Amino acid sequence: MSSGNGAGVNGALDVKSRLTRAGLAIRALRRRVDALGIRAVFASAIPAGTRLVYVDIGMHKRALQLRFVRDVFGKALNLRTIGFEAHPEYFRAAAAAIDPGANDSLHNLAVVGPGQGSTVRLNLNGGEGLGDSIVRATSDEAIDIGAVRLSDVLRTAGVDRSADIVILRMNIEGAEVLVLEDLVQSGLIPRIDGYYGYWDDPQKIGGDIARRFDEIMSRTRIDNFPFNDREFRSRVRLAAVKYDLTTTILAALRKRAT
Repeated sequence: MSSGNGAGVNGALDVKSRLTRAGLAIRALRRRVDALGIRAVFASAIPAGTRLVYVDIGMHKRALQLRFVRDVFGKALNLRTIGFEAHPEYFRAAAAAIDPGANDSLHNLAVVGPGQGSTVRLNLNGGEGLGDSIVRATSDEAIDIGAVRLSDVLRTAGVDRSADIVILRMNIEGAEVLVLEDLVQSGLIPRIDGYYGYWDDPQKIGGDIARRFDEIMSRTRIDNFPFNDREFRSRVRLAAVKYDLTTTILAALRKRAT
């Protein structure tokens, strides 16, 4: 009996996993139709030399997402990447995995919001670092690290508001709200063409962080698309991410042409 129950549970989990993968693909398809129309469902050709700036905040150790974007779009497009990792040890690992070239700008810094200084406290989770956060403490261990506002980095990096398509991915354990507040204050929210990442931590943290996050998401109507490590466990989910990134780029090109 126990063997049969186990098979039933495993089967249910497999069905749920399949539905989750299919759900992301359906969401990507819906976003394509909403942005470009039904006739663009199979569109994939991006003009060679298109200028793309990909910003990744929270690379962790392997920088999977930045490397994926570079592999997919780096040869055909004029791609620049800007990556951030707050933890010094994880930053060194990410930089080694990326093997940065002339168009890759990597920063061992936390990305913060208005009113914060050039140094911030990073609370460590005591494990693999996936829960390290500047907005919540998960253990008694912490380190002081350098910090910067994204608006300042984009300005000093010479990002061209009229020519560069900008995609932003974040996975920073609740501090997403700080980055969004900075972008609101600097007037850059509409200048970011695509937002990626789960951003579920503000709700998990609750309190003031959750309230501020809900307020800014309601005001800006940002529709972020999943793009974290879990997408690399499924070819279907990763294909959905690639499809949606292409949608973002094509929609941005159409917008600039009108």
